[in-house]
Amino acid sequence: MEPHDLKALSPDEIERNKENPRLHFPREELEQLSESIARVGILVPVSVYEKSGKGKKRYVLVDGERRWICAKELGLKKIPAIIIPKPDKKENILTMFHIHLVRDAWDDMPTAWALQKVVDRTGVNEAEELRELTGLSVPQIRRMLFATRLPVEYQNLIDTGKVPLNFFFELQANVIDPLAKYRPAIFRKYGERRILKAFVRKKLNNIISDTVDLRQVRPIIKVASEEAKSPEAKSDLDSEIVGLIEKPKQTIQATYENTVEMIVEAEKFGRQCAQLVKRFDRLMRKTKEEDEKKLVLNSVENLVSSLEKRLARFTG
Repeated sequence: MEPHDLKALSPDEIERNKENPRLHFPREELEQLSESIARVGILVPVSVYEKSGKGKKRYVLVDGERRWICAKELGLKKIPAIIIPKPDKKENILTMFHIHLVRDAWDDMPTAWALQKVVDRTGVNEAEELRELTGLSVPQIRRMLFATRLPVEYQNLIDTGKVPLNFFFELQANVIDPLAKYRPAIFRKYGERRILKAFVRKKLNNIISDTVDLRQVRPIIKVASEEAKSPEAKSDLDSEIVGLIEKPKQTIQATYENTVEMIVEAEKFGRQCAQLVKRFDRLMRKTKEEDEKKLVLNSVENLVSSLEKRLARFTG
């Protein structure tokens, strides 16, 4: 067989490639492609390899699954297909990445599952080397490998779109890891799986409506540790943290507002004030003309005047 042998094949002679990381094809996308194929036919052949085995020849898709699906739905008798040499398991999964990643964005879990196959078949698990093999970025690779370590039930929630991968990523960074580091007694008492389950339940019940709300848990944990003077010592805030785990309806927003919001906002304001002073110094060093200097000084004088009035109002 020539390396690239063009034939007309029946769609029924072809089967999907189980290694294709793209598992979901939006109906609207398929309908648009079907309309185009019905008008002008399949202009770009699918790519397949011959499947090993006895009896009638069968072929496995390497590229063109959407065209193949549409051809079957339209009842086409024959479609153009390029026959390529059968790849080994390593080549097959890497080909899937190189062909499909450039063309379309994949869903998170199919990408993660495919990446895990690459790791299993190549023995490569370093992010930089996987980047070279797959074309994924290093941050993408780290996120995908993180997804493969989640319990299967949560992988399925991501795959069905009920909970985004980013939710679990934020949950790990802002709840689980800080608890393990700063409030280890609470972490040991409940364990990672129970904590995961509690927050996922809140997400599914819309108690957590925005994934970024999880970022408000980290400062509660940090302040609790600071007040306790050590990770193992108790804090008055521990009961609020425990409430987020034990009480299904306790919201992150209300807990944050009732505990550390003022502390966090005051510290943020202090940092902003310090940055403002540094910015003033930089501007004054850059001023070359007298009118430039006056412009900066007028802005500062107006700010000082406004702050003095407010200070007088709040200090009585």
